[in-house]
Amino acid sequence: MENKFSKVWVFILVLLILAGGYFGFAKYKMLWPFSSEVTVENAWIEEEITADGTILTKPAVDEDTTLTTNPEKTTAVTPTTVPRVSQTSVNDFTTFNSKYFNLSFQIPADFEVNDGQNYIAVSKGKYERSDIGSDNAFFSLQRFDQYLTRNDSISYARKLLKNKVESTVTIDGSKFLQIEGDDYGRYEGDSAGKILQIFFDKSVLLVQERPGNDTQNFDVLAVAKQIISTIKFSSTAK
Repeated sequence: MENKFSKVWVFILVLLILAGGYFGFAKYKMLWPFSSEVTVENAWIEEEITADGTILTKPAVDEDTTLTTNPEKTTAVTPTTVPRVSQTSVNDFTTFNSKYFNLSFQIPADFEVNDGQNYIAVSKGKYERSDIGSDNAFFSLQRFDQYLTRNDSISYARKLLKNKVESTVTIDGSKFLQIEGDDYGRYEGDSAGKILQIFFDKSVLLVQERPGNDTQNFDVLAVAKQIISTIKFSSTAK
């Protein structure tokens, strides 16, 4: 009886040795049937931007992290195209002459200007005004009056904008105060985004990145600065 048990144990021992040898050999030859990849959560992503504006992304590993991976398995690099903003050449602009402000500037052909006695509004596409008084103008000029003076307008900008930058800008040979910043918004999700204001003698020029809380499909500040660079005043317009 003891002989039979001894043979069984010897047989089991041989099987264990053979199994261990197989797994050791398989591991050495990378034939291990279970994945040896380690998933790293929240790893940094390395990005390489090519000359044509394509971002190549690949997972990056911290220097102190050691991973055991299968060298025969490669991670595909997925190209992601960066959305490009089409910039309109000033040569494609048309000249607008205001009937009320005694000034002119150039705008892209597919933009619309609403010319009023006290307010000029520029929008991409059709100009629209809501029932509550807001509109879709990303670029506008508002004439000062007894209810909105130049000093009041500057004071509001200094109080209501964050990350403010004040500077002097030269337009058609004259220097004016310019204030840029971010709109605080009245509540979460409500913000006109980046704001640029230029204070003329008789009116204020306002550029809003998100007029009416609506994101635009073009680079608002770039186009606005192109328009500003084309402003021409008459002798009484400033």
